[in-house]
Amino acid sequence: MKIKSISLPDYSSNIVRAAKSMTISTRDLHVELQPDEVLVKMIAAPINPSDISFIQGGYAIKKPLPAIPGFEATGEVVDTGSNAMHFKNQRISCFTQKMSWGTYSEFFVADAKDCIPILKNLPEKQAACFSINPFTAYGLMEEIKQKRQRSVILNAAGSQVAGLLRQMARKEGIKVINIIRKPELKKLLEEEGEEWILIQEQENFDKELTIIAKKLNAHLALDAVGGDMTGTLLNCLPDKSTVLVYGGLSGKPLGNANPLQVIFHKKVLKGWDLNHWLAIQGKDRFDSISEKLQRMIIDGNLSTKIQNEYTLEDYEKALFQYIKKMSLGKILLRP
Repeated sequence: MKIKSISLPDYSSNIVRAAKSMTISTRDLHVELQPDEVLVKMIAAPINPSDISFIQGGYAIKKPLPAIPGFEATGEVVDTGSNAMHFKNQRISCFTQKMSWGTYSEFFVADAKDCIPILKNLPEKQAACFSINPFTAYGLMEEIKQKRQRSVILNAAGSQVAGLLRQMARKEGIKVINIIRKPELKKLLEEEGEEWILIQEQENFDKELTIIAKKLNAHLALDAVGGDMTGTLLNCLPDKSTVLVYGGLSGKPLGNANPLQVIFHKKVLKGWDLNHWLAIQGKDRFDSISEKLQRMIIDGNLSTKIQNEYTLEDYEKALFQYIKKMSLGKILLRP
């Protein structure tokens, strides 16, 4: 049996050059599964920021070239190793970093531990984007609750994680201060019903953030950007506040923090890692959270925005559309 996959011949920081260098490759599907592996027939796979970073060679994982991109997907398990037979014929969502495989393929191999069984009524589009962002938002919401915050600051407010967090925050009665980079996003957030929206490039941004943070008693900022924005958040927050860094979209080192704010105003800068958070939950609690999140999606109380779908053959159009309009939602690739 022959299968089609997207093939990346080389990494390039120039995403346009990288995208144009990729091809559709065809190969025989000959797989000897290890005991804890599964073979998945791909149904849909999203383009994520991590995929863009991988294609550019800037992600933490580098695969031998030529490589098949794609980390996340939903699909049907068509074969398993001896220790994963309980997954046979199940629909799953997964995030996989296998060296010889990627999800931008008609079939791919994943470790059973990276697969999440999907409830029958969960829509395919939502299942494709289920294994990372909803859990990230849920874990960050737990941080907000543990710190007993009734308001929180989010940068990269046009991202899907931020969107999921806002949906959860509304249910909890938590106010959100949204920081965006592109002015055109303001109207989209206002249509969602958001009241506090700041454009980071606007004049007096630091002053406005300081005033609103104090007014709403916001002592926690969730930072997906890094770079100088991390220090700006730290400097603008009230005394005894925390900046939780969970992403580095800027691609730059953390900076701009006034050390006196840390020393004399008792402010804290801390990292948050989804993999670590998941590891300390334990299997039973993870399964419980997974079912809870899936039911929230099925009931219409939580959703990831999907802006469009493309076939694997149209990967170039898909990549460029996603890069240009990330805030409009995920782009899905289908076989």
